[in-house]
Amino acid sequence: MAASARLAAAHSLRRSFASSSSVVADPNVLWVSYADPATLRRRLVGVAQQVRSLLDAPPDLVLPHDERARHGFWFMRFADEKRLTAAQQALHGRPFETDCGSLCGTLQLDGGRRPLHLRAMLNVTPVAPDPVTHWLERTFGAHGALEEVSVPRLRNNWDGGLAFVRFADADEAEAALERLDGTPSLVTGCNLFVDYAYQRRLVSYRRTAM
Repeated sequence: MAASARLAAAHSLRRSFASSSSVVADPNVLWVSYADPATLRRRLVGVAQQVRSLLDAPPDLVLPHDERARHGFWFMRFADEKRLTAAQQALHGRPFETDCGSLCGTLQLDGGRRPLHLRAMLNVTPVAPDPVTHWLERTFGAHGALEEVSVPRLRNNWDGGLAFVRFADADEAEAALERLDGTPSLVTGCNLFVDYAYQRRLVSYRRTAM
């Protein structure tokens, strides 16, 4: 899409936000995806395979679909209760680091919903300053004054590849969207997907007096 057409589309989107009764949007806030689900799934598979290799009797791996891979957990299916119990005792709370050293933390294993299943995750050790936040501040800050950069994380601190960037000025947010959408991300092989952040308006129903 040509730059002029993309800019016109952005203006149209802002107008539709303002007039729509079903969505609530802040034109100052951008929603940013810096890692696609397939890439996050490959990262999760790599961690799961390394954890699996720590066991003498490796279980079957059961991976969530792509979008759920953003949550950073997987399942292990065991042949019998004895092997499940031995794996939980051996791995739960154990320090872990990936072969490449990019992720480290402690392992957490909980009972799965299905028989002979354990849910596994890596509780990632936080890094300060956070390199993702720093990169987003530098990249988006080059296009205007920022009020806030938020990188939501679950309790296990797994990187879900999503962020929110709030600009002080709506025109600067629009310019950043136009210039950065589709450009290379900090994650190798991924491009940025940038859009306005919005949520659906809640509809309240009033009970009519009888």
